[in-house]
Amino acid sequence: MHHPSQLYGRIKRRSKYFGQTAPRALFPITAAMQYEPHLWAGNGNHYRAGDLDVFVRIVGTDSAIRIDGTQRAILPASAP
Repeated sequence: MHHPSQLYGRIKRRSKYFGQTAPRALFPITAAMQYEPHLWAGNGNHYRAGDLDVFVRIVGTDSAIRIDGTQRAILPASAP
């Protein structure tokens, strides 16, 4: 069975956008290549790749894992 990837972003502490969300908060993102150099859209904004940690949802759970595999996070209660 195919499940669509569900991507989430978390603003990095060193980003100038840090503070737009609660600390360590995840929010749904989509690819936004038409807004170069901003590669991600979410949280009502567009972000450069360097501004976000990107997570993918683990199917059948309420968690996500960072794309580089180094960290796991719990999704917000409102996540689909």
